[in-house]
Amino acid sequence: MRRWLLALALLAAQIAAAQAQETGSRTTVSLSMALDSTLQSNGARMPIVYLRNLLVDERWKEALEKSLPLIVSYTMQTWRSREGWIDELASETSWQTIVTKEPLQEEYTVTFVVANRRLRPSRFALRDAADRYLNLPQRIAIYPRRDGRFYYTVSARITALSDRDIDQLERFLAGDPTLDVPEQGTTVGRGIRRFLLRLAGLPSQVLQARSEQFQVQHDDDDDEDDDAF
Repeated sequence: MRRWLLALALLAAQIAAAQAQETGSRTTVSLSMALDSTLQSNGARMPIVYLRNLLVDERWKEALEKSLPLIVSYTMQTWRSREGWIDELASETSWQTIVTKEPLQEEYTVTFVVANRRLRPSRFALRDAADRYLNLPQRIAIYPRRDGRFYYTVSARITALSDRDIDQLERFLAGDPTLDVPEQGTTVGRGIRRFLLRLAGLPSQVLQARSEQFQVQHDDDDDEDDDAF
């Protein structure tokens, strides 16, 4: 057990050292937002989210090539602008994108998680193909129904460590008797490995973007925001 943890710590240190030696310009992941050109009946416009260069960014490419899953957790908020007052939060929705690599099959998988439900994964033989797929615009089917001027904000938290892994690690370190002693191939063992890599310098990143404002006129058919993905 101790030898295994020591080996993982040494691997983590090597990753941190390699990242520290990176110099010069590099392509980095970015987040942006636009408004759909199609107007709804009340003048509202749906948001479109762009996440670019995730698998080109050396930080995240390296983590993925070491079989660590990349988890992008999105939170989108609809805001009603109120001149002279604090803007009003009208609605909020969230979803996840999970990118994994299967080392034996040399296959990349992209899975969307919406409302705690995993959608059918998309599989790619090449990392570049997976990156092009991730670069596609994400049109989010929400828009406000009330009168006023509105805009959207979106944040994307990118990690290589899931909340479930963190919970399992905390339970293990607390001596939870319901957890078995982790072996290298177990879920808990993988969680500890990811945690050690994270401590050694594996990046965690939060990106944010905001849309332009748009005017909404009253729509008699609906009174609430549509929160469908």
